[in-house]
Amino acid sequence: MPWRTGLIQAFALAIITYGCPVTVSAIMIARKLLIWPMLAAIVALCDPALAAIYVWEDDNGVLHFTDAPRHSGYTAYVPTGRPMPQPSTWDRDTIREQIWRIAPSFRLDPLLIEQVVRVESDYDPFALSHKGAMGLMQLMPETARLLGVRKPFDPIENLRGGMRYLRYLLDRFSGRLEWALAAYHAGENRVARARGVPDISSTKSYVRRILKFYEQARR
Repeated sequence: MPWRTGLIQAFALAIITYGCPVTVSAIMIARKLLIWPMLAAIVALCDPALAAIYVWEDDNGVLHFTDAPRHSGYTAYVPTGRPMPQPSTWDRDTIREQIWRIAPSFRLDPLLIEQVVRVESDYDPFALSHKGAMGLMQLMPETARLLGVRKPFDPIENLRGGMRYLRYLLDRFSGRLEWALAAYHAGENRVARARGVPDISSTKSYVRRILKFYEQARR
């Protein structure tokens, strides 16, 4: 039996046998591009009041799923106790309205935050990268925890957390926008060691894209 078919059947059997929630931490797989759509399908079939699935990526890049996390390394895939909103609930215009409402409280230009969200998630509140970055501003689990973001897929909470982090980085690097954006992408320690944008192609491209879009938006 192909491994994809077997995995799908295993998840289906778990749902039928146990209902939701169900502990699936024994199923560990590195093929992340397939596992996330399947996990979303499982959550959609569950009772929204019970749909709380947690994920943890170990040092080998293996993903572990469970409804009963045993340590703080797990993060919620879907906010506990909340049904997943319909896509129309958080369209681009709604997200932009919230950006313009929240950004001034962090002394940030809403036009800048729009470009960060555009590059990070393309305005998808449920975006999840292969490295585990979550939500509109793609917060890593540890960063979200340090920022006090308990529901990273909640658009408001994610925006506040991401803006708080960007404000911190701007303050740390004396208002140097390029440095702050590079730190948001590659980590503040890398920027500090490089005393500027580190020599990482993906980070350089990230900074260039945001600055280009930002310049265009301000015209």
